[in-house]
Amino acid sequence: MQDERVAMLFMLEDMERARKQIEEMHLEWIKALDAIDDPIFLHDRDFRVLRANRAYQRLAGVTFKELVGRPYYEIFPKMDAPLPCCQRAMENAEEEILYAGRIYRSIAAAVRNEQEEYQFSIHILEDVTEFRKQQTALQQINHALNTIRTSNQTLLHAQDERRLLQDMCDVAVKTGTYRAALVGYAQDDADKSVLPMAHCGFEPGEVDTLKIIWADVERGQGPTGRAIRTGQTQLVHHLGADPGYAPWRMHAMKLGVKSGIALPLRSDGKTFGCLTIYAVEEGAFTPEIVSLLEEMAGDLAFGIITLRLREAHREHERRLQKNMLQTVEAIASIVEMRDPYTSGHQVRVAELAREIARQMGLTADEQQAIHLAGLVHDLGKISIPADILSKPGRLNEAEYSLIKRHPQAGYDILKGVDFSWPIAQMVWQHHERLDGSGYPLGLQGDEILLGARILSVADIVEAMSSHRPYRPGLGMEAALEEIGRGRGTHYDAQVVEACIALFKEHGYVFPK
Repeated sequence: MQDERVAMLFMLEDMERARKQIEEMHLEWIKALDAIDDPIFLHDRDFRVLRANRAYQRLAGVTFKELVGRPYYEIFPKMDAPLPCCQRAMENAEEEILYAGRIYRSIAAAVRNEQEEYQFSIHILEDVTEFRKQQTALQQINHALNTIRTSNQTLLHAQDERRLLQDMCDVAVKTGTYRAALVGYAQDDADKSVLPMAHCGFEPGEVDTLKIIWADVERGQGPTGRAIRTGQTQLVHHLGADPGYAPWRMHAMKLGVKSGIALPLRSDGKTFGCLTIYAVEEGAFTPEIVSLLEEMAGDLAFGIITLRLREAHREHERRLQKNMLQTVEAIASIVEMRDPYTSGHQVRVAELAREIARQMGLTADEQQAIHLAGLVHDLGKISIPADILSKPGRLNEAEYSLIKRHPQAGYDILKGVDFSWPIAQMVWQHHERLDGSGYPLGLQGDEILLGARILSVADIVEAMSSHRPYRPGLGMEAALEEIGRGRGTHYDAQVVEACIALFKEHGYVFPK
């Protein structure tokens, strides 16, 4: 009997110890939940609160005694019905909700016993507002960086100003994911209007109705007008509340934009235009993004000026080439005035030489150089007495030796002229032959410029097929047979093949 009492005493002590341990564990569990900043609560299948940590009580604004046993959606987050994640058959689920200006990740987990019977749910409301803001900001910066990278590629390959402006607007919308972009140039007219040059994201014809100006009047108070007038970036976080944007408020609503940034395009201290970008969110342009977009606008302005300088340089080159061609033609006419029997010879040789060069796949610059050289290839004949040039009979050896001097004389006249191409050298070499039998230098093979090799073939074909004072024209067939016999010995084989192909396959005829 004594042993039974002792055993019962030990059993009661064990049970008491176990009960205390459970209570301590429960208190520790409550302390752990209370230490968490995110709201946590337990609810039954009717969504009534069973337990809640201090964070939940603080956000709910009531004590535990006031909320226990009440449906949580009547308290916090206060709504008409339980959150969808709680209604999915008491299964584990999560979702994000927006409540009182904060973003919460709602996580619901069902607790079941060993028989898989539902007991209650534990619900965590994690405040992810700052995380989502940081995530959004990072995405925006990544979009801006991608925009800068793509715009730099666009600038590197730009060849036309209009195309560059359109491409940059496309980059802002399609790569930067902004809603719309517009490039406008400041006009010096009476209204100080802004001329739309390129845009993306607007409805067809909509840009023409904006009628933006940069004068310091009511319609010039929008971000674009202010940016051009002040030369400073203009940022509008809320277009609907900006008084300067009042004339275009309906456009903004229709377009679905809420914020905008106007970036001046400047050169030599003067603003000549503006890149304006619109976003669908308020406050979309953070300081980091503004800095990146200002870099983009600066690069765009530099690209525009570079293209203009390049175009001005090309125009200058075109004028120089035109003047050069007119000068060369004037010089060529002097020779033909002294030698009426070869009137048109240089022009025809020049035209044929250019066509041979094109047939061989030479560049446009190379074709132009060969054409110019052809126009003056016989310039040196002005040093030969007119009676020799127009002599109806055969030339004697002394007379022919004078004729053979004309390449050197032509070179001496032209060598001091800066043609940007070796015009003088081609004139000097146009009577050289691959085997060294030509004159005046006796050059061989690749020592002779390709342009001179082309001129020599064109010269032979034109001369043989045309009438001369001392003989009638021998005809085109004889001329082509002559260069065919000399292919690879006297004349460059590729040049000969190209020349024959022009006449026999492409039906080339000399200009009248």
